[in-house]
Amino acid sequence: MSPAADPQSILAEHDEKGAGYRLLAPIEVAGKLNQRFGRQEGKQFFTLTYGVLNLESRELRFTSAGHTPLLHQRAGGSPAMLDVPGFPIGMSPDSNDFSEQAITLKSGDRLFVYSDGLTDTMNADGDIFGAAQLLEAI
Repeated sequence: MSPAADPQSILAEHDEKGAGYRLLAPIEVAGKLNQRFGRQEGKQFFTLTYGVLNLESRELRFTSAGHTPLLHQRAGGSPAMLDVPGFPIGMSPDSNDFSEQAITLKSGDRLFVYSDGLTDTMNADGDIFGAAQLLEAI
């Protein structure tokens, strides 16, 4: 995922003259990645959360491809999972069935990005930490 200004980047669509580009929506990036990696030998796949934050409006548009949900905590509020359904990149190369969501971040909001390694962690008794424990901890 090279910088958008790079003509080979999958993050942007460049005009024919090479003078400019349009930043692709997160759902489009997930689709391009799925097409590119879904055709490789070995049937490997990976999860992804990808978003674009508009710094002026504070709108975050994001997609997920089988990754753990983002956690969003409004200032002074309880955290909530922002679950976007989607299968991992490369699992179904002929499908582009991804979803996209948008939220507007306000001053004092927090956004938590984590991997399943956190929620799958076990204690000495073999109990999994889990999503409910994560929400409680935050």
